[in-house]
Amino acid sequence: MKTSKIQILCGLAALILGACDFSTAEEIAEEASSVSCPKALVCPDSLEAETICDARDGNVYRTVQIGSQTWLAENMNYCMNASWCYDDGASNCDVYGRLYEWSSAVKACPDGFHLPSQDEWDSLAAYALENAGDENSSLRSTESWDSDLVTPGNDVLGFNALASGRYYFRAFSDLGFKAYYWTRESETTTTAYIRTLSGMINTMGFGNSFKDSGLSVRCLKD
Repeated sequence: MKTSKIQILCGLAALILGACDFSTAEEIAEEASSVSCPKALVCPDSLEAETICDARDGNVYRTVQIGSQTWLAENMNYCMNASWCYDDGASNCDVYGRLYEWSSAVKACPDGFHLPSQDEWDSLAAYALENAGDENSSLRSTESWDSDLVTPGNDVLGFNALASGRYYFRAFSDLGFKAYYWTRESETTTTAYIRTLSGMINTMGFGNSFKDSGLSVRCLKD
């Protein structure tokens, strides 16, 4: 009876204010995470050395060999649902790549590449520490870091980690200060493991984040 009264009242309100919204929480979340993607490009007939082209949208990425691993030397910028440009600015995607929810991050890498595991991130850190003297500055770019507050990296290994920030609790933060990367491994149904790089410490950080956070994606060759 109570439901019928609510529906009647809603029907009356619709005549005055417009239609009532019976969207579910899932539908609202899906609408909020949907994005408008630019027109896909076609991969060029030839590529420069140490680059790959994502056949899905024509974006070209630099690669770098670090020890036995081949990484993309740029953050992923494949447009898909549940991903954002920092501050919703398309120009930020051009520079920093997109920020992905974990459910999108595990599908974001181009053919022949994958979202790295914790062990694969740890192998990168171990190689950097042994061969470049640290597992932080040697991986961070010489640009994009707020030099007034944090020390830019030296990027001697060419990983080119950018201070791309994150999307967390519906707010963008830490641009210029910190890089957040997903691993492919879940911790719980709502959290997954991550790796971080910051100008405030000299190690690679680790921890977890809610899966609906927006973090960067770096892809590793299969």
